[in-house]
Amino acid sequence: MIGTGLPELIIFVSLYAMGIPEAIIILIILSLIALSFWLPIHLRKKYPNKLIIGLSLAIVFIPFGQLYIKQAAIYYVVLLSFAQVAFFVFS
Repeated sequence: MIGTGLPELIIFVSLYAMGIPEAIIILIILSLIALSFWLPIHLRKKYPNKLIIGLSLAIVFIPFGQLYIKQAAIYYVVLLSFAQVAFFVFS
């Protein structure tokens, strides 16, 4: 470790100093991400074409709430491309 720079030290510490609390936090975060994918798709199959459910999911799970809509990948890619263009134009 002597003679290494700060980035190498941070990577070394972060890889080898992970304990039970950190693993629990990572598990919780991954579970919430999985839930945000699963819930819109499940509700789309169970309650199709309900506007209030679609709007609520779009507010709560901002990008993943759009998975409630059929053919959501097209809308999602278009939305991301507009955001990318707006970022380059206005920055």
